[in-house]
Amino acid sequence: MYRKSLLALVVLAALPVTAATDRTIYVSTFEDEDGENASACSLREAIYAATTNRAYGGCIAGQLDLTEKIKLKAGIYQLKRSLVIGSNMTITGGDAANFDKVDPFTNVYPARSRLETTIQPADGLAFTLFDSTTSRSVLSLNNVILKNGKSNRGGAIRAGGTVNLSRVRISNSSATDVGGAIYLEGSSANLSVTDSLFDQNTASRGAVIGMSCLDNVAWTQHSISLERTSVYGNGSNTTQSIIDYCGTVISTISSSTIANNQARNNIIKYVHSNNYPLHPSSDLNLVSSTLVKNTGIATLLYDNVGFLNINNSVIAYNSGKSCSYALGAAEAAKLEKSQIESSYNALTKPSATNVNVGECELPGHLYKVTGDKDTFVNLMSNTFSQVLAPLYLDDNNQVLESAEGLFPAYLPRRNIGTGETLIDKGSSGCSLTDQRGLTRSNTSTDTDATTCDIGAVEVGKLRAADLLSMSNASLVAPIEQYEDNIKFYENIYNDKSLDSKLVNRYKELIDTEKKALAAFKASRAYRQVYASVLDTSVEEEKYTIKSDKIATELQKFGNDFSKNYKIDKVDVEVIGRGSDQFIQTKDIRDINVKAADSNLICTWDKDLRQILIRRTDNSGILAATTPAGEYEYCKYTIKTINPPIVSSTGYVQARIVNIAPIAKDDQYVVKYGSVTPVTLDVLANDNDDGDGGSDVADYPAGYPKFYQNAGSGSYANIKLVTKPTLGTLKFEYEQPCPDNSNTRPEETCYGGKMTYTPKSSFSTFNDSFIYKVLDQDRAESNEATVKIINTATTTDDTRGDSGSSSGSSGSSSGGGSVGLFGLLGLFGLAFMRRKMN
Repeated sequence: MYRKSLLALVVLAALPVTAATDRTIYVSTFEDEDGENASACSLREAIYAATTNRAYGGCIAGQLDLTEKIKLKAGIYQLKRSLVIGSNMTITGGDAANFDKVDPFTNVYPARSRLETTIQPADGLAFTLFDSTTSRSVLSLNNVILKNGKSNRGGAIRAGGTVNLSRVRISNSSATDVGGAIYLEGSSANLSVTDSLFDQNTASRGAVIGMSCLDNVAWTQHSISLERTSVYGNGSNTTQSIIDYCGTVISTISSSTIANNQARNNIIKYVHSNNYPLHPSSDLNLVSSTLVKNTGIATLLYDNVGFLNINNSVIAYNSGKSCSYALGAAEAAKLEKSQIESSYNALTKPSATNVNVGECELPGHLYKVTGDKDTFVNLMSNTFSQVLAPLYLDDNNQVLESAEGLFPAYLPRRNIGTGETLIDKGSSGCSLTDQRGLTRSNTSTDTDATTCDIGAVEVGKLRAADLLSMSNASLVAPIEQYEDNIKFYENIYNDKSLDSKLVNRYKELIDTEKKALAAFKASRAYRQVYASVLDTSVEEEKYTIKSDKIATELQKFGNDFSKNYKIDKVDVEVIGRGSDQFIQTKDIRDINVKAADSNLICTWDKDLRQILIRRTDNSGILAATTPAGEYEYCKYTIKTINPPIVSSTGYVQARIVNIAPIAKDDQYVVKYGSVTPVTLDVLANDNDDGDGGSDVADYPAGYPKFYQNAGSGSYANIKLVTKPTLGTLKFEYEQPCPDNSNTRPEETCYGGKMTYTPKSSFSTFNDSFIYKVLDQDRAESNEATVKIINTATTTDDTRGDSGSSSGSSGSSSGGGSVGLFGLLGLFGLAFMRRKMN
């Protein structure tokens, strides 16, 4: 119901930390110092301190048995020699973030911006930037550029352990042998890359990624993942391959772009050979990726040794073959079964009469038509510019990172003339997000059913979501949550240690929550459903075409909704009441209570940006709910304001239900020495406001807060979970509970006037009991505890001074008898003191 706006990233960035709790090693100089300056902490010194767990140079000591965290300032770090990684560590560059906005694609704050931290050799020097081959430790790098590394193996990184890269650019690095950017050495060397870029890297073999095949005569095992990553402009006319697989490799390339690379032989080599063997259990998955404009004999060279799965990907428009079977096209065409799978890809199908540039040679059985259509898009008759357009490149194709921190990719174009489109041509096997982090549209249940686009980039298409199985919730909880959010944000905002770049963000969050709280309070109605339809709807992406390039902008919901979209009063319709079948067919014949007779109200609240649903047939001691197995249905339509005008329709399926009452703890006082009954009114502070109190719209006049028997008028609405032990309770009403049935034990409920009577006037202890209350719909509340406080346990103690021999009943001075347990305690203390002495 309420927006969950706590942003974990902001909270982590903003909460004040102290030296006692923050053990991050902060690098304070760009110089490559090595212990000679105690007033500054260099990157090399930070790595050494993290490895040895001892302070070094100007760096604090690392932590034993923990992954070390090293934080860099934005700038250029010029190295004199390789950085040797000796323990598990995470190195993070400058923020590379725009703190003035939320990322339009991921909806995460802060938004991404260009990387601003570079690590490279000093002028004239050549070596691997990071080396973990000896320790085989885990190295994680975030928000950095690795540049100009050079070695025989692994120009930027020579890894003996797992390497994790997030928002990392490896550029212009080279190897004379293998692994221009990264070389994975030994079976402990694995690679995970997200939101990154490899460009201008070269090597004799594996210009971007190379790896060892055998380790002590055994197959080396590597796990390699590239997600939302660009491999762009690598290799040369002397490079044998860009990604060179061997050993036992499990690899997935998803939502990624591999483009504009050059190799003498192949861009991706995934074959078995005597020199570079590939184990039969190897597995390569190409998912929702774009492989275009590469130059080589083949973009993907494969055989029938390892498993290969290609789905929802574009692999076309390459010089040479886009896919090539190692044993030749004729042998590929003959294959009736293989270890290769392909589904919903866009490619150029081989011709029976001539060889087409960029054709994809797949096993013959994969090109057989299944069902009533092919499971691929044949691009033979379409030019590149009809199908795709480049994103995030300048006019000279030189700048490979946009101001928003996004790397080269290609956007599917909407139909141009007779050209094929990749939009909505994918299947359920597509990746969850596109290369930019945009959630893919892939649904068959909504009114505007869509499938994902083929390739690395998903085009944002306005889609109004169907919200299923919605119901009204407590009208009390959201108010408490909004107030808690406001207090939480204000505490951080008022903290003087808050980073200045976050001040405006927290001010905005406070204002947003306050407006939402006011809007929610004003909108409340009895048993009202709040449907946040925009949370799962998809925003429209607006194109701006310039030459053969396309600039795009997501037309956002959120605070910009009224600038980009509208949902007018006429755009929200009551459908009526029907079964679950309706949402599957959208057939009005599945509605058994039509709109005119449904007593249903559906409205759009522009301040909350939610669809509100309620019933109006509440009266007397009967309040409306939706019968079991049925639903209330509303329809809504979102329209864009900015041309081109598009619209989309969705449905809300909801049930009006009863919300359980709220019971609160109570406390009463009995006077020591008295057995006079004490009147209890435990329901006075309880309520049924979860449904809505008398101050909300459509509250049914005369509707009782708690259960009342319609025939007798009795109020037996209290269930005792536990009873008091030192006193007795007496009630005006005592009868079987109204929610008893043949399938549950007989319970007794109580109500009306209620008293508690102490069993003994000599009791000096407190008492308690636990109860629940039933509302008119017979729903149980939470458990509440009633405490009976004896004045003998308080400052109002009226007992006589037990130290007096006369047994006076005057007020106690605070002394009183020690008693047996008190004496035992004193003896124990004395014994401990003697032992200590």
